[in-house]
Amino acid sequence: MGSVGGLVVGGALAEWNWRLIFLINVPIGLLIILGAAFQLHDSAHHRLPLDVRGAFLGTLGCVGVVFGATEGPDLGWTSPYVIGALIAGLLLLVAFVLAERSAVNPLLPLTLFRDRDRSITFIALLLGSGVLGAMTYFVAQFLQNVVGYSPLVAGLASIPFTIGAGIGTGVASKAALMIRPRWLLAGAAAVLAGALFFGSTLDRSVDYLPTLLVLLAVVGMAIGFVIVVGPLCLLVGVPVNEVGPLSAIGQMILTLGTPFAVGLLTPLAASRTLSLGGRTDRTSNLTPTEVAALSSGYTFVLLICAIGAVIIGLLVLTLRYTPQQLAQAQHAQEEAQQV
Repeated sequence: MGSVGGLVVGGALAEWNWRLIFLINVPIGLLIILGAAFQLHDSAHHRLPLDVRGAFLGTLGCVGVVFGATEGPDLGWTSPYVIGALIAGLLLLVAFVLAERSAVNPLLPLTLFRDRDRSITFIALLLGSGVLGAMTYFVAQFLQNVVGYSPLVAGLASIPFTIGAGIGTGVASKAALMIRPRWLLAGAAAVLAGALFFGSTLDRSVDYLPTLLVLLAVVGMAIGFVIVVGPLCLLVGVPVNEVGPLSAIGQMILTLGTPFAVGLLTPLAASRTLSLGGRTDRTSNLTPTEVAALSSGYTFVLLICAIGAVIIGLLVLTLRYTPQQLAQAQHAQEEAQQV
């Protein structure tokens, strides 16, 4: 809901001045700081050291990989700047993993990945976050730059996604206690893949009613299953006192997926657009051929997202969790929230 709400509010602000999308975060941030100061209290009796080294290496590694991938289409994939950034980013990420192995209070505890099913869940959630983030971003671009919607209308057009997600989460919360998680997640991934494959065939002539409305609602329902069942799978077999830290790490994994996916897929969309005679330096006053090329770049990303959904489906089919284990995880989560 937050992502679509951001599109609506951001679209409304962009109607006046796009710089307001940055300014609005200032009062929101201040409210969060005030709320945290009055509502959050330390519960630990001792302080753990911050993983400064891990944060430094992880951040620089992500910056290097995303910078190299983003600048590739413009500078050329053989550019020493692009190659250097990609290699440096990958080496820094390797150093990050090595640093986490010896950190006293690691940013990403590698012990979490000793459990096979939990590791698969982490990977599936990371991919799912990337698919969701990329889909949301490129569908918004498609609606504005190809179909011709204003930023506000494009945001409002995404509301069926939120409604679908609400329905999906409601159904999933009950179904998770009766059906094995792998079938729920695999089914959601299959629906998501089918919807995205269909989305990859769209062009500027697409009608909002019923095509886009139904498509967004179906995708929302599939995502609703993922965001309920996936995080519960992470908590299977976890003591109540470890639910909070593990949930935070799971949230971090979900947060990382979107910027990585958008950063890596944007140059692919640009390359696709340029290869078809389009342009990426502007999105207005384009010829019909250039609009078609731009549309193909966006829908090419949806095709990649569909393939990602298929991979997610294949991964989650190997999960061995039972409905009883998810019920216990849900109970542990509720207990942790009351502490």
